[in-house]
Amino acid sequence: MKRVRIDRLSLTAILAAMVCLLLAVPSARGQGFTLQVTERTNGFVDAQVFNLLNGADHPGFLMQDPGPGGLPNALTFTTPAGLVQGDLVLLEPGGGYSDLIRWNANNATLVFYSDIETNDLPPFDSADIGLPGASYPNVFSVTETGLFGQPYSERGPNGYVYVPAVGQPGSDPNNPLNQPTYIIISDVPEPGTVALVGLSLVGALAVIRRKK
Repeated sequence: MKRVRIDRLSLTAILAAMVCLLLAVPSARGQGFTLQVTERTNGFVDAQVFNLLNGADHPGFLMQDPGPGGLPNALTFTTPAGLVQGDLVLLEPGGGYSDLIRWNANNATLVFYSDIETNDLPPFDSADIGLPGASYPNVFSVTETGLFGQPYSERGPNGYVYVPAVGQPGSDPNNPLNQPTYIIISDVPEPGTVALVGLSLVGALAVIRRKK
């Protein structure tokens, strides 16, 4: 986990990309749902802007992870039932673990774990509790990229847009031709930047709704 700053030009690009994502989000399970999650769940703006299920507010909560090596007070999000359980490992471009995203089939949840770096100082984000001590047999690894049209950099935002293949962690065996899309935001903007994005996004969506 890294705290990042974003300049005004990057903010504009991120806002435009997020509006496009929201407009493109499917509205029915049969079309493949979209779930966007971040390592933060505290704060109204964070929840409203960055944690979304099919474009609607979908804040996380803290609970014991029932999966292998699961930790207490793990950042958890509900998901549609019936998804394939397993772990998705996000790696830093230079190597090393960054995050682990877990799907638990027994209670239809997604758990967001983030590694704690030696130079991280409190207050920590909700997912910053370290990684679980064990994993599901079904494990898939990807390398973090930049998000919302931005290249990967220490300034972020970074993460991964994950569309699983059938049988991979988080895939939907009941909808094989239309798999879910997971927008995983690992390195997130500082709270002040998040607030600016949130206010701008609310205004942009209001204009869009008036035109419909």
